[in-house]
Amino acid sequence: MDSAEISHLPQLLKFAVLAVLAGAFTPACASPFRAEGEASDKAPSAGKRPGTLVKDAHVPLNQRFQTLDEYLAFLEKRSAIDDAWYREVEPGLYRFETGNYRGPPTEKRLFTRDELMRKFGFTR
Repeated sequence: MDSAEISHLPQLLKFAVLAVLAGAFTPACASPFRAEGEASDKAPSAGKRPGTLVKDAHVPLNQRFQTLDEYLAFLEKRSAIDDAWYREVEPGLYRFETGNYRGPPTEKRLFTRDELMRKFGFTR
């Protein structure tokens, strides 16, 4: 080996160590974190509660939630993070609540239960 080859040896060694470390840690970084006892994505989703997974977002509401009441309860829970929801002001009459909306004042619209059922595609 001549002196030119020897001077590049530390750089090649650093590159080799870096490549080995990158290869060793890539699978660990790519795998999603799972809490103990949490189901994997490969498990069938039959036992999971509808409306809880982001990948269900493309499924119509009336297939993710069995009833309008279940969907309205879901929206009410999300109101804790300032999402819009429907407050029942009288039996069968709902007011659209906009959460922490700071824009120009808007008229609070009232909906009947039948209107909400049609709007979201529920039959019961």
